[in-house]
Amino acid sequence: MVEFEFGGIKLETVVDNDYAEYHYSAKKLRTRAVREVRVYVSFWDFSIVNGYLHEIAFIKFVLQYFVHCYWRRRSGEAINLKKMLHHEQPYRDPKNTLNFVGRQKNKENYLHIFVMSKGVITNECYLDCQEVGTVEIALGKAISLMTAEELPRRW
Repeated sequence: MVEFEFGGIKLETVVDNDYAEYHYSAKKLRTRAVREVRVYVSFWDFSIVNGYLHEIAFIKFVLQYFVHCYWRRRSGEAINLKKMLHHEQPYRDPKNTLNFVGRQKNKENYLHIFVMSKGVITNECYLDCQEVGTVEIALGKAISLMTAEELPRRW
C-alpha cells in the first residue's frame, strides 16, 4: 500500500493478494496468486481512478522533464514547459484540464500545477524541484506496482 499526500495532490495504491486453487490434473490441486491493484491519483478535483496508465505516465514524464531541465539550467534560464492533460475517458468531464507550466521568480524555477474548469483556474500550487521530485517518485512507485490487465472493449 502506498499513500502520498502533498498540497492537494493525493496518491493511493492498494494491492490485494488472493490465492486461487485450480486442478492441474485429475489428481493434483495447485494454487496460484491473484493480484489486484487499485490506483487512485488526484490533483484536487482532477482524478484518475483505477490506474489509467496513459494519464499517470504522462504526468510522471512531465514531472521528470521539469526536474531534468532544472538541473541542466542552473544559470537562471527559465524552463520552457507548458503541458495540459484532458481526460481521455469517455465518462469524464472534458472541460476539466490539468495544466503544468514552468514559471520563474527571482531566478528560481517553479512548476505551476493548476486545474482549469470551464476556463477558470479552480485550484493551483507552485512546486520547487525537490517537491516535484517527491511527487515524481511517488508516481513511479504506483506505476511499478501496476500489473498488466486485459482492458474491457469500448465497443
